[in-house]
Amino acid sequence: MSGVLIEPFTSIEAAERNFHRLNEAIVAQQGGSIAIENIEGYENLATKNDLVEGMNEVRAECQYAVGDVHISEDKQNPKDKLGYGEWAIISRKRVLVGIDVPPEGDAAYQPDQDFQTPGQEGGEKTHAITIDELPAHDHDRNLIGWQADGNTPNWHNGIQGGGGNSGLKTGKSGGDKPMSLMQSYYCVYIWRRTA
Repeated sequence: MSGVLIEPFTSIEAAERNFHRLNEAIVAQQGGSIAIENIEGYENLATKNDLVEGMNEVRAECQYAVGDVHISEDKQNPKDKLGYGEWAIISRKRVLVGIDVPPEGDAAYQPDQDFQTPGQEGGEKTHAITIDELPAHDHDRNLIGWQADGNTPNWHNGIQGGGGNSGLKTGKSGGDKPMSLMQSYYCVYIWRRTA
């Protein structure tokens, strides 16, 4: 046999190949058909425990890639729990919303541009309604109008004669407070892997 190269732990498959190479080296050390000096990198061979740890590390690294989100009720940084990666809390006091992806096969679909970019934020917790946002409505009112001669007061709806805006207003109501837009919620820690 020409030799065996020991690979770095770049994938689970690479770790498994190194298991086979380790086995060959053990055979060689026990007087088998492979001479230990014919195994390239034999001086760097890890023990089986090292390989198991390496495989576990690779498997863990494969669970969450950079950009993946980890959601938990535990406030502990995922780096401390998982043993890898750099993590940042995201979405403080915000709900998660899915990207608006066109349905499969619907070429005419126009995605909502407010929901197109990962990490995009928007919305508000409360909102002060503007006049334009109120439903169209009117108010009944009773006014004292003056007849055309201007001398005789007369109760009626509207103003007789003269026309125009009377300048009179209905009484105010409402507390002038912002309305709540809060939906039902459930609080968790949301972490994003950054490195």
